[in-house]
Amino acid sequence: MKACTKCGETKPLSKFPTEKRAKDGRRSQCTKCRYEARKAVKTEADLAKQRDYQRMWWEKNKHLKKAQMRDNHLLTRYKMNQAQFDEMLAAQGGVCLLCGSDDPQGKNWQVDHDHSCCEGSRTCGKCIRGLLCAPCNTGLGSFKDDPDLLRKAIHYLEG
Repeated sequence: MKACTKCGETKPLSKFPTEKRAKDGRRSQCTKCRYEARKAVKTEADLAKQRDYQRMWWEKNKHLKKAQMRDNHLLTRYKMNQAQFDEMLAAQGGVCLLCGSDDPQGKNWQVDHDHSCCEGSRTCGKCIRGLLCAPCNTGLGSFKDDPDLLRKAIHYLEG
């Protein structure tokens, strides 16, 4: 248990994002408070600073090809490379694992992982469930990967 420095509530450690430099390995603000802080309106100076940083990053990395950037994204976020991604898609028959569509309905297929294993957007690589089209991945995220909530939605739809 830990008290959030922002809202003052005492919550389980799992409600706090990880932080390597912290003594207990967790940030001082809970996930909810950090989310609300990020949602807060940024000043024009903050936005300008962010744009400058992005411009600098793109200038520094413009030599990278799209394939290299995609590989880097897959590696840092999901601990997989493009070859493993392609292998997984082939094993699924080139379709969404949930709805069976052969159209990703976005730039690319989305990697679905178990959020109860790894908090946040990066994974350990062991909790990857499969590749989904954008609507299916968004739908699962909207239902917070909660089977009970999905059952309620099914019951609702069936009348």
